[in-house]
Amino acid sequence: MKQLSSAGIGLLLALQLGAQQVPANWKKGGTWSGSFSLFSDKFEVAEGKQSLRLSSKGNEIYGSGTIEQEFDAKDFRGKTIRFTAKIKGKNIRNWASIFVSIDNQPNANDWSTEGNTYKEDEKIIGNSNWSELSLERKVPADAKKIKIGLVQVGSGTCWMDDMKLEAFDSPAPSSNGPLALPSNLNAEESIHLDSTKIFGYRLEGQEVVFRFNPMDYQEITSMWQGGTEGIGKIKKIKTVVLASQLNDWNPKDKRYTLLKKDKVWEIRIPLQYFSIDQCTEFKFVINGRYWVEPMKQAANQTKAGDWEYLNNYFFVYPGNN
Repeated sequence: MKQLSSAGIGLLLALQLGAQQVPANWKKGGTWSGSFSLFSDKFEVAEGKQSLRLSSKGNEIYGSGTIEQEFDAKDFRGKTIRFTAKIKGKNIRNWASIFVSIDNQPNANDWSTEGNTYKEDEKIIGNSNWSELSLERKVPADAKKIKIGLVQVGSGTCWMDDMKLEAFDSPAPSSNGPLALPSNLNAEESIHLDSTKIFGYRLEGQEVVFRFNPMDYQEITSMWQGGTEGIGKIKKIKTVVLASQLNDWNPKDKRYTLLKKDKVWEIRIPLQYFSIDQCTEFKFVINGRYWVEPMKQAANQTKAGDWEYLNNYFFVYPGNN
């Protein structure tokens, strides 16, 4: 690997990487959900073993991303519910807060709708330490669904931990037993990614080796024409470049050109440059014009921005499991 310039090292130091788990029963949502990543985080916690982390995939994010869980409102009708959580922010460009949404309205991602309520007087912006927020809502008698969680508007990273849900006042007419609380409310359970299904790189000592073998792939996307095609369209591979937040997704950045050995291309980047706050996505680019789509069986892939049919790989930081 060529010696990185000081600018290149700066980009590496700014790279934020993901964890090896995704939270059980929690999911990602929001108006720009494809521009955010959601993981469990054992390194930054307020209580317990892990927290939930929502990170933007870039700095030019203007819509919202959410950490959310939806559940049946049946046992909570006629009651007042109180959702409490501890949240922390890093480089929040706009704002973030907890929210409660009732009835799962068609416009549930529009934070001006009546069905959504967020903690407007206690938004977090910029950088903030852990703070506890609490929000109450009366559940109507005809409520069907309830959604709780955290909403982040704009770029940055948020953590949510120590979630609690309480119900009080008159008992729900349809409830004859214990309330059906959301599953994994405290987010202590996670789904571990199968290490045998992690592709695109490997770890060797203190280096991350990004590896591309064309025999492993079937589809590419033309950056000029769009749409997926078979990789057989490429008759000769001249260059393979690693594109990611490292180089602002520049498909022709020579500093991240993989070196060919036999029929496989690789590039080595020291692990010491990586941090663990956010998910880092990457993709291989052939001949400066074709994005290689991840292998279908890869566990470490995520939706590419707001594209419905394109995915990126993400890096799994070692030890966070």
